[in-house]
Amino acid sequence: MSNYFANKKIVLPYDFSDEANESVDEALKMADDSTELHIVNVVVPIRDYALEAGMTIGLEDDKVRMDTSAGKMADKFGDRSDKIKFATRLGDPGHEINDYASEVGADLIVMPSHGRSGVTRLLLGSVAERVMRHAECPVLILRKPR
Repeated sequence: MSNYFANKKIVLPYDFSDEANESVDEALKMADDSTELHIVNVVVPIRDYALEAGMTIGLEDDKVRMDTSAGKMADKFGDRSDKIKFATRLGDPGHEINDYASEVGADLIVMPSHGRSGVTRLLLGSVAERVMRHAECPVLILRKPR
């Protein structure tokens, strides 16, 4: 039986949550040696949200945060770097994920229904919903059983 994902490109939004780790594991199960996997982490410009919330102390530079994110992804998945391409973007996660998927010509986006929670989710809304509504390719939303 041939693999449906042979010679396909799969984009995996990654926010370092347990759910995102599970999405990567599922995508690796689907992929074969010819599948291109792209993990993208979107760094939210913290000043935009912090200033709205009245916080101005201790904000890191966005470039530093992007470099930190890239380093963490390399540490986490570096042993599989022959199978996975990494990208770090700055902006609104819903838009940046879709833009990145378009740029690489993705055939599929695989992501959890929920990633980070609490204040981050409150401020950003549902990233999965925005990706699903605006993606130019199919989106597989992985949901944990209750």
